[in-house]
Amino acid sequence: RAMVLRLAAVLNVPQREQNRLLVAAGLAPVYTERPLDAPEMAAVRAGVQTVLAAYDPFPCVVVDRGWWILQANSGAAVLLDGVAP
Repeated sequence: RAMVLRLAAVLNVPQREQNRLLVAAGLAPVYTERPLDAPEMAAVRAGVQTVLAAYDPFPCVVVDRGWWILQANSGAAVLLDGVAP
């Protein structure tokens, strides 16, 4: 476990990928992963909403790791109007 984590740290491997390396090595994952809508993520959601509001009327979007738009402010809505999802 220590060797996998040390190599991953030296190589700047993201935590999600470190978990995958651990599982591939037959070990339990170390890092927890929570969806944004989980109750314990309320402070993060509030922070995201604050940033979106602060940028208005300029476009601001929240994307996931696959670059899918999760949230956007009204400035982004105007910019993206008519663009297919």
